[in-house]
Order: sequence, then structure tokens, then C-alpha cells
Amino acid sequence: NATWAGRLPASIGIIPIKITLHELEVFLKEKAKLSSTEFPLGISYETLEIIHPDLEVEMPQWLILGPRESGKSNFLMNIASNLLKKDGGIWNIFTISLRRSPLLNIHSKDQNYHVAGNLEKSVEILTDINLKLESTMESPNQQYMILLDDLGSLFEPGMEEIVNQINKILPKVTARRDVHLMATGLLDELRSQIGSPIVRMLRQSRTGLVFSKDTSELDWLGVQSIPLEYRKMDLPTGRGFYVSKGRLILVQTPIVSKE
Repeated sequence: NATWAGRLPASIGIIPIKITLHELEVFLKEKAKLSSTEFPLGISYETLEIIHPDLEVEMPQWLILGPRESGKSNFLMNIASNLLKKDGGIWNIFTISLRRSPLLNIHSKDQNYHVAGNLEKSVEILTDINLKLESTMESPNQQYMILLDDLGSLFEPGMEEIVNQINKILPKVTARRDVHLMATGLLDELRSQIGSPIVRMLRQSRTGLVFSKDTSELDWLGVQSIPLEYRKMDLPTGRGFYVSKGRLILVQTPIVSKE
């Protein structure tokens, strides 16, 4: 106001309830260039800054929890879409999704995106990953991301060979810096599989996203409580808690859309 002579109040930013991955990527280009292992996770509720973890620094295993249609599969789509755009085509994405998922229908023409929606194809892809990792040395110029959408579906009767193939890969995920794994799941389904190697590894990583205020889900990633103000608010689709080594950040993750 031109007639006001005093100090102006500080502006208060508001986190958007919806932002596209393309908008986030364009905004980031104006601020800083991300490395080949960084990706735009979302916008911080507290600071309105873009959170862009570095997969070389974070734990290589991420667990994404939350109820149905809360944004879990969309988050994996963000990962795949962003990493496949990295210069040099260094990322190879391997996706397993045995239940209905948008991940089955993206990047069908990209030779670095491999997707399976049934038992036979899943075993084929996982066997191929193992062979690649056994025949190649760790290299910063070649990165592997394994995406498991709806992890509980892998423990259904008849899917044992998929789990066996994943268990063969797990030592490489923990030993090599060029192999990463992210899995989504429903807590009720994963509780009954807590003794399985992959569920145990994901829980121990204490890294991932929780699209829920349910403290029992946050506890799976090592968070004992959340601030009162967060417990009182509604979480729109795609909004959740980014957890890294027990540290909690409320974020709005982007949606994948046409540019």
C-alpha cells in the first residue's frame, strides 16, 4: 500500500495442494542443476523449498507407505520419469507391478525402462538384473533402480519365485552404490511379512515416504511421533512425510502430467 509508511508484514507462502513434475523440474532449472543421482521429491510444507535428495547419499532402499490412492504409485512414476531424463541415459529402471498400476503404461518406448505385470515377466526381469550386476563392476556411469509397486502382492500364493529372485538381488543393493530399490506397500499386508528379508531391510533403512498421519506407519521408518499441528491437518493426495534416518519433513509430492 503506497500510503503505508511502516514495515510491511512478512509474506506467508502456502504450499500448493497440487503441482506437476514438469512444473517442479522447470522451477529447479532456474535455481540449480541437479546431479545425475538427485531427483525432485516435492515441496517442503515448512519452508516451501524443493526437496531433492541425492540417491548416492541417502540409503539405497526406500519404503513408501500409505492407504490406497494416497500417492504411492504416483511417487514411483515421478522417480522413473525424472531419472530417465538424466543426461547420458545412465539410469536403467526395472518395475514390478502385479496389481493394477499406472506404472505399467508409461515410457513404453524407452529402452531403459523395463516393466512386468505378471509372474513370468517379473522373474525374467529380475533374472536379467542379477545377470547384469554379476557381469559388471560398479560404475557411476550406470545406475540401476528397482521399483516394486504394491509389495504385498509379491507374497501372494504362487509368487514365491519373484521373492526368491529379489532376495538374490538384496546383497547387491546394500553393497553397491549403483543399485537402488524403492517399494510401496500397505502396512496391513507388510506386517505379516516382517520376517522376510526385503521387508526387514526396507524397515531398517528408515528412509522413505509415508502418505498418512498414522503413527503406526511412521513408526515403521523410525518416527515415534509427529507434531500436533500435523496430526490435525488433512493430507490431500500426494502429501506426506519424507523420512530420512528418522528425520521428518512434510512435503507435497508432484504428479506426473503431460508437459
